[in-house]
Amino acid sequence: MVFLIAFLSGCQTTDTIPKEVVPMENQAEQNTVETQEKLEKDIPTAFQSNKPVICAPPKVLQEALKKTTEKPFAVWNSLLNEFPVVMLVDDTEKTLTVLEYIGNGHACFISVGKELQVINFPTSTNIKVNYNLWK
Repeated sequence: MVFLIAFLSGCQTTDTIPKEVVPMENQAEQNTVETQEKLEKDIPTAFQSNKPVICAPPKVLQEALKKTTEKPFAVWNSLLNEFPVVMLVDDTEKTLTVLEYIGNGHACFISVGKELQVINFPTSTNIKVNYNLWK
């Protein structure tokens, strides 16, 4: 009985009205904006992602690339790890592939694209790629 009296005395009603009553739909919208702002603050300006890439031995990639009409367009070494990178392009079909040779006898497709647009596309690249250098 003492418990019931203590419980009921704690359940007091009030006649006071909050100073500002926010309709539920406005409150939900405000919460969404606040959540988005918090997320934007928590995301760093630069970050490393775990972008999935497909890797295979260079021989497998060479056989696959022989079936395409893409030809070497540019080669370079990555500034991050000095791995050789090659861009293959088909200027007629407007496709491209970017491969990075990762140093353990494998190469990875970094990007495969279509609808390629290049300003001042050269008529000939004259780039010869020796894939054996990257084994």
